[in-house]
Amino acid sequence: MTEPLSAVEARKLVRHILTSGTYGFTRHAKERMAERRMSQVDCVNVLRGGLVNEALTSFENGTWRYSIQTTSMAVVVAFRTEEQLVVVTAMRLSLEGVMQCFSCGESMVAGHENMPYDIGLPYQITLNGVVVHRCSGCDEYEVEIPKVEVLHREVALSVAHRRGRLAAGEIRFLRKSLGWSGRDFAERLEVAPETVSRWEHGALKMGERSELVLRMFVELGDRKENYVLTDEQPPPTEITATPDATIGWSVAA
Repeated sequence: MTEPLSAVEARKLVRHILTSGTYGFTRHAKERMAERRMSQVDCVNVLRGGLVNEALTSFENGTWRYSIQTTSMAVVVAFRTEEQLVVVTAMRLSLEGVMQCFSCGESMVAGHENMPYDIGLPYQITLNGVVVHRCSGCDEYEVEIPKVEVLHREVALSVAHRRGRLAAGEIRFLRKSLGWSGRDFAERLEVAPETVSRWEHGALKMGERSELVLRMFVELGDRKENYVLTDEQPPPTEITATPDATIGWSVAA
């Protein structure tokens, strides 16, 4: 069996296993079902009549997980083999469209907040006014980040446009924002991989020429100003990012 399965393949396999294979469940699933007043019959009915939400298919702890849903319940399963499935967790879904907590099943309340965001830089990124759903029954929360690739791109440009010399963590972040491994980076800048490692750990100051080349790579060929680098301007203490309906994100240091 080659995974991940498509929604059609997963649904077909679930029905086959319910008919002639082995159905099982974890202790976690049993506990969640008890909390949410769901029976094994409820779970089997969801598996038999529900639809696979392909958008929620995920790879966790070495196995692929598939979410199968009806209008009122959802069951997450993993396949041991083509003849055995295991229910990993189960939950009730709100008919009123209220988001429910994945941890405890209680309803979540949405609001706008400023949230810290770890993007691998040596200073804090703050997302201004993003939607945050907080659970009414536990301390769980979910943050909505629209157009996340646009956000990462705008932050990378903000870092690349800064006139001060790049800090070690900024070099590492820009390299990763380009999707490069350390070896890729070394080849493009014609240096040894060990040099890249020393730059990114602060053991060696990056040369001005290499730094300018890195900034130009981040620009991806767009029109650039002439950078005049200086040691006088330190890295910022924080970058803020605010959702923008036109361009996706507005980023300021």
